[in-house]
Amino acid sequence: MIYSAIDTFLFGGNAPWTLHHRHADNQTLKLTSARRLPIRNRMAY
Repeated sequence: MIYSAIDTFLFGGNAPWTLHHRHADNQTLKLTSARRLPIRNRMAY
């Protein structure tokens, strides 16, 4: 939250730097079939 406040109030959302991660974003994605949950029938109440 401190980073967001500095970026917003001091730089107006245009911070002159970028935070980097150790890996690409697409490497952290999981298959949707691996986390799919069953849909409960809401009409059963």
